[in-house]
Amino acid sequence: MAQVLAFDKELHEATTVSHEGKCAQGGQDTCHQPAEFSVIGEAINFDIAACGTHLAGAVRHALGLPARH
Repeated sequence: MAQVLAFDKELHEATTVSHEGKCAQGGQDTCHQPAEFSVIGEAINFDIAACGTHLAGAVRHALGLPARH
């Protein structure tokens, strides 16, 4: 199960959100958009900040699903 919440910097460790509150998704291409959502995955102890563009990928990751091809 994954939870999608409004972005809350306090929910994240330094590795899951940038210091400026930017999206932590994007793979090799760092995303420079502001984080809009906090995605929490209970099953794998996962939390990441995501912008609207990367929200679906963050949810898939939180659920342990493979990346979309």
